[in-house]
Amino acid sequence: FCNREGEIKEVLGDIRSSHNVIIFSQRRYGKTSLIKKVLDLAKLEGFLTIYTDIYHVLDECDLVKAYAKAFASTIEGPIEKIFQSLKTIFFSLRPKIAIDADGRPEFTFGMESGRDPLMDLEEVFESVSKYTAKKGMKAVVVFDEFQQIGQLRQCHSIESLIRGQIQSHKNISYIFMGSKKHLILDLFSDPARPFYGSGKMFPLDKIAPKHLEAFISERFRSTGKNLHTEEAALLVEACESHPYYTQYVSHSLWEITPPNFSITATGLERAINLTISRVSPRYESVWELLSLRQRQALIALANLKPGQKIFSGKVIQKYGLASAPSFRKALRSLVEKSIVD
Repeated sequence: FCNREGEIKEVLGDIRSSHNVIIFSQRRYGKTSLIKKVLDLAKLEGFLTIYTDIYHVLDECDLVKAYAKAFASTIEGPIEKIFQSLKTIFFSLRPKIAIDADGRPEFTFGMESGRDPLMDLEEVFESVSKYTAKKGMKAVVVFDEFQQIGQLRQCHSIESLIRGQIQSHKNISYIFMGSKKHLILDLFSDPARPFYGSGKMFPLDKIAPKHLEAFISERFRSTGKNLHTEEAALLVEACESHPYYTQYVSHSLWEITPPNFSITATGLERAINLTISRVSPRYESVWELLSLRQRQALIALANLKPGQKIFSGKVIQKYGLASAPSFRKALRSLVEKSIVD
């Protein structure tokens, strides 16, 4: 885990004050790693910490079960005692003990047929609040990939329900995270939506190059391989300080570097080429699904020079973009696909 000390301090401060926070960035910027570090520290301070990933949630029932399961996983004690506790905590949900892929026990939940799942969702929110109040605890609840609720059939009712709940929970800090910026902003910045003004917007930026460079150099040094300051700077610059790709290229570089060897610019170039060859199939599959206009728009963006006007006639003509409205339409679709931020 590289740096993020300022972000950790700020989010922890918000949690201590029971503030709600909306953290968003591109995918693979390290949001989940950051929040799990924050949750570890909050737990040491006595907070109940609940992390719910809703990326794979497909309907309202999935959302209820995901949150209930995340809550159940935080309750400590013998498995049978936890099971009995859950039966008293929840009125309508039916806890079950299952075995996960690693052979460890976990809780799943059954729901009453014909009952509105939003009633169960409300029950889970209220149960978490009552549980923490009874225990005399404060809590932090994280919903990762929260923009997914916008895809659910009853999304507007869900938004209203959750907004009503979080307004009344003074002992809980809610953290909503998302990697689709336009969807998260739609949820929390639109005055017509229930979540408008319900938390602090927290865009997560790239890690400062100097921190990445120092971190990478130290990790190489700890394994007997020397990455000097100049080469570390070149690596970070080539990856434009993107946390995931910096890590990916670093791993490729580490793989091809013999022990007790000092890395050169030539070695770095080999590592970059190796990384490109490994990720190319993924991007080729994305490329094949794009329309001609979307491909032209991407090529134009990739070749745009600093200070050059994106919708200028020169750019539109050079890349065969037909017209400015056509270019804008292609860009909007690329944003919706999370290809362009």
